[in-house]
Amino acid sequence: MVKKLLKPFGVLDTKYQKIKHKWKRLKALDKKQLNHLVVEGLITLTAILFIYFGCLFLFNKLLFPLPNEPFYALHLRQVFGITHQMIGVYRQIFTVVMILGAIWFTYWRLSRRYRQYELSHILEELDYIASGNYHHRISEDLLGRMRKVAISINKLVDSTVSAMEEERHIEQTKNELITNVSHDIRTPLTSIIGYLSLIEESDEIDEEELKQYVHVAYMKSLQMKRLADNLFDYIKMQDYKEEWQYQHIPIKNFLTQIVVENELEALEKDMTIDIDVTPPNLLVQMNGEQMVRVYDNLISNALKYSQAKRLQLTARQENNGVILEVKNDGQMIDSDVMNKLFVRFYRGDQSRSSQISGSGLGLAIVESIILHHQGHIDVYSTPSETVFRIWLPQTVVTK
Repeated sequence: MVKKLLKPFGVLDTKYQKIKHKWKRLKALDKKQLNHLVVEGLITLTAILFIYFGCLFLFNKLLFPLPNEPFYALHLRQVFGITHQMIGVYRQIFTVVMILGAIWFTYWRLSRRYRQYELSHILEELDYIASGNYHHRISEDLLGRMRKVAISINKLVDSTVSAMEEERHIEQTKNELITNVSHDIRTPLTSIIGYLSLIEESDEIDEEELKQYVHVAYMKSLQMKRLADNLFDYIKMQDYKEEWQYQHIPIKNFLTQIVVENELEALEKDMTIDIDVTPPNLLVQMNGEQMVRVYDNLISNALKYSQAKRLQLTARQENNGVILEVKNDGQMIDSDVMNKLFVRFYRGDQSRSSQISGSGLGLAIVESIILHHQGHIDVYSTPSETVFRIWLPQTVVTK
């Protein structure tokens, strides 16, 4: 009941706010524009006043002719039954209608002129933006349709600037890609050329040295091939258009197979690999082929860089997803390095300065695969443990 009583006051307040806003916009006009509005308003009112008096003159001519003129006016009054009292009422009605019409027509003329000023202002601002000031935006504190026009133009400018920034980022990414690939290919390629030149130019070289040179050149060639393969896989991952096939895979069996495939290399590094799955019959919906690559890259990094003695692969269900972890008890990763681990071509200073080969694309590929699974991957490192944690969203199924 109270809301119904206050509703008219709410409408009045809205009207008041609109009038206040219009008055504020009028005050924002410069002196020349205000003078033009005032002059146009006066000219419009004067023209309407002349029309009013002209109509009254004709009205009087028709109904009240002079004595020396024909008496058709009297005939009109008799035919339509118009009395002097009715004529006075008609005059008053006509005057009121003319006053209301004059107000409406003057307001329409001034509003149209004001919209022209706003449109001129928008065009000037748009020209300023087009001259290279892409940070600038047109004021949206306008009236009616002009405000919608300003909002649409600002959205268009925002989308254009965003597209330009994206194109600039793509160009920068492409340049970085070429630079990084050139850098990582140059080192093994220099070694290959060096050893092959020794074979080519040396007249006296024994069979043992020849085998050694050929072996080094062969290993460097494999390193270049791995880089090319990883680069191709990464680019294909970014532009992957086909739908991946997902299956519910027994994660314990899956991890057991992963351990078997890496067990020999782990023994050579004096490292043990354990599995912990909760519940033991947990099924994980994933693309098995791609997740094998995830674990191969994570385990390979642990074997190369962590100097750990124990590696643990865990899986557990959590809310509407599954947590997969790869843990090792190796040395702690610095925070600066952790922030760049998933950046393509990034390799820590220690790995770059060592003889350990790598493309710097392994973890970038891992992240891309997880993103394709609509999940995410994080890394945590303490003095006692480093954990790569993967979360995959899905409806958990156990058999």
